[in-house]
Formats: sequence, structure tokens, C-alpha cells
Amino acid sequence: MTDNRTPLELPKEVPIVPVPEHVLLPGFPQPYPVFESRYMLMLGDLAKLRAEDRWVAVPRMVSRHGAHYQKGRPEFYPTATLGRVVQARKTGDGHAEMTIMGHSRVHLDEVRSARPYRKAAVSLIADVGSTPDQDRAQLGRVIQASVDLMTVLGPMAQGLDALLKDKAEPGRLLYRLATVLIHDPDRRFSLLVERSFEVRVDIVLDAMTDLMTMAAHSPLKLKDPAAA
Repeated sequence: MTDNRTPLELPKEVPIVPVPEHVLLPGFPQPYPVFESRYMLMLGDLAKLRAEDRWVAVPRMVSRHGAHYQKGRPEFYPTATLGRVVQARKTGDGHAEMTIMGHSRVHLDEVRSARPYRKAAVSLIADVGSTPDQDRAQLGRVIQASVDLMTVLGPMAQGLDALLKDKAEPGRLLYRLATVLIHDPDRRFSLLVERSFEVRVDIVLDAMTDLMTMAAHSPLKLKDPAAA
């Protein structure tokens, strides 16, 4: 089973925006500041396309050091999230901000680009080892743990219940919960590259357990899903 929402028309090539110490997950919008001229140009190119065709991939950088980084071509991990630029605005200082809605987990193969920004060919990454019914059964564990977490956190878990209302796509719901619950980029990346839905469930459950342990010692508040 795939954990992705299959696009009606998957693009053959998309612009890529490698970012350090951050992992975009499917299912949520994420704002990004745009400073470099090549990405300003990218936004201009995307603005000429139909809204549904404004695809971009956001891979995680391997390192912020080394010759490739210094030359403006940092190495990136090939597993990434494909998304759409759903909003872009100038910030008044010559820069901009773009909001990318994460859509699907993909594998990236960089290709030659005629533009200053880099591009990659994309292919969807499917899950292995489970059926839709098995995934829904696994999701039940997450939903019960979410209810327990809301009981422990009370008002500090505001908005978490809203995420649980859409259970039609177990993989997407799991990513949405992870966006709210997991902030550590290494942990997020381990979730993204994992092709077993059951193992991804365990990663999210471990994050919930950690939060409940932390809440027992000090107040905390989850990231607002509406602002994620």
C-alpha cells in the first residue's frame, strides 16, 4: 500500500529547495522564507503555471558544510516530500515567503536544469508489507494513544482532536499527527524514509509517550495544527 495521495498528474520534473535541519511531511502547509534570487525566480516561474501545477520538492540537506554547500549546491537526501506552492507573497524587503502544502513522499533524481535553481525527476515511494485493512487497524493504536494524550494534556492539546476526524487516509493522518508531535528533524526524517506503516506508527507512539512523560514533569503545549 502507498502512504501517499497519488496526484492526478505527477510531474516528471520539479524544482527542488534543499533545506537544513528541517523535514517537510505530507499533509500540512509549511511557510518558508525566500532570500536567494534563484528561488525568487523559481516563484516567478511557478506563478505562470496553473495552481495545481506549482509543484516543488523539499529535500533535507545532508550537510551545511563542504565544497558543494559553498558552491550553492548542497547535497541532499533523495527521499523527500513533494508539495505544491499554495501561497507566495513578497515581504517588502526584496524577499518573499512561500507556503508549501506537503503532498506525497517521493524519490528524487537530480536532472540538468536550464534555470538557476535545481530540478529533479520524481517517483512516488510506496509502502511495503501491509494491506489497507492492516493499516487501519494500526491506526487504531494511534487514535487511542491520541485520546490518552489529550486527556493528559487537556487544553494544551487543543486542536489535536480536529486532526482525528479525517481517518479516510491512515498514512496522511499519521503524517499530520507527526507534524504536530515531532519537531526533531532526525526523528521526522526517520518517519519519512520508513516504508513500513507499522514502524511509522511505532515512531509516532514513541513520540506520544515522550510527550506524556514530559507533561508529567512540566507544562507543555503542542504546536497548533492550524498554524503548522
